Amino acid sequence: MAKPLEGDGLIENIYYYAWQREGDDTSFRGFYLPHTVIYKHQQPRSWFYSSGDGTIVKKPKDQLTTLNIEQAFLQSVSKSGIVAYFTYIGKGGIREIEFFEAEELKHFLHYRNKSQDGILQKFIDPKGIKNSQIQMVWSPSICLFEMRENTKDLYDLRYDLYERAVTFEGEEYHSRVMPLRGFEIRNYMRNVGEVLVEHVKLVTDNQMSISRMVIHFKIDAKDRLWLLMATSVRCQSSKPLDLVSLTKLPDTVNPKKVSSNPQNPVSLQKSVLCNNCENPCEVERMCDIAYKFVIDSNSQEIPKLIARNHPKMTLFDYLKHKKNVVFLNKKTLVCDDCYLKFTEPIHYAGAWTERLDYSPSRHLNPTKLSIRREITNLTKSLTPIKSRHLSTVKEKPKRLKRRNKSKEKVNSEAILLSGNKKFPKIPFLNLKRFSEDRSTNVDSLVSSANYFQPEKRKIVDDILKAIEDNR
Repeated sequence: MAKPLEGDGLIENIYYYAWQREGDDTSFRGFYLPHTVIYKHQQPRSWFYSSGDGTIVKKPKDQLTTLNIEQAFLQSVSKSGIVAYFTYIGKGGIREIEFFEAEELKHFLHYRNKSQDGILQKFIDPKGIKNSQIQMVWSPSICLFEMRENTKDLYDLRYDLYERAVTFEGEEYHSRVMPLRGFEIRNYMRNVGEVLVEHVKLVTDNQMSISRMVIHFKIDAKDRLWLLMATSVRCQSSKPLDLVSLTKLPDTVNPKKVSSNPQNPVSLQKSVLCNNCENPCEVERMCDIAYKFVIDSNSQEIPKLIARNHPKMTLFDYLKHKKNVVFLNKKTLVCDDCYLKFTEPIHYAGAWTERLDYSPSRHLNPTKLSIRREITNLTKSLTPIKSRHLSTVKEKPKRLKRRNKSKEKVNSEAILLSGNKKFPKIPFLNLKRFSEDRSTNVDSLVSSANYFQPEKRKIVDDILKAIEDNR
């Protein structure tokens, strides 16, 4: 009986049919397959990979051991530090993915409880410095491609592991859609899909005929095509494909965070457990809290947090240390949510809670108000408004007039001819030339005197008389 192939989420049987051979088949399907271990009921069930010539190989069952898997996955580790990733179906039937470094992979293989079903796959370096992945939607009539590339440098170890690796799995701002340029690569991938469909039909005696499928590929630095996974396959069903390809990160990762400054990158992984709620949390979200606040906010005999930190403490010991200042000032780490819960009762300590009585204003006398208003207006009209009392008025600085003290001050309104007698300025009289050449100015003054008005003739006569006296 043929193994089922149709479905959504994780189609692990696609590796099995790609490995099967028929007749003189060389088992090269046009793509390479990284080390892929299929877990069933938390145990490794199948192991597929491609050899040097591209032939798909299946490991025998006696080699499906944790030590062999660890040894194979830790060979030729990427410079990015990423060793592998584990894809599984989480809560609500949503596909989840976890990335591992060397130490995390060892802990996963030897100690951690695994999901019931999942796929552990070795990480392949992409072409370029940024991780990328190609999603192909294949059908006999049309073939669609979508390529997503991470925004961060895969080999920049300052950034978090997940921030450098996610493509279709992370948020929209962790990656971007890139055009798949080149007719040859798209035509080649379309032919790979057709060859795979024909091969499945051949090895199942026409029991499985793929009509549509969504598969994910990656291109490495040597331009080799690697098959990663199939997320949706339809054979005879008319149900539409799952094109959303929703893959989320585990609860131990905060996908909402993103590093804006490479000098101060953020951590997406919740690598610390809160001592109170035991929920995973980021390191920067942990807060120190004194036992005093924990005791004041709990009515239990022994608070849960203190009992967890001191499992051997009895009620007698707790009542004894409860009044000890050193014990009350002892601190422990909790997440920010628990910190707010413990400190909430003291947020409003000492605040005034009594409500003041309302005191309405007394009845106002309009006559008295009108008299006071008139006095105020009269005072304002009599008092000059100074600019320094107004915030909008700025006093202009007084400009100092510089004088040349080396020269004598000249009065432009009059000219001193003799003694202390001064004469006002006369129209049509050039004072400068008048002072330099008296004879010339006297003649010009006499010739122009005929044009003066009678009241000004006297002034001209006085000037002429003064000139004659000086001679």
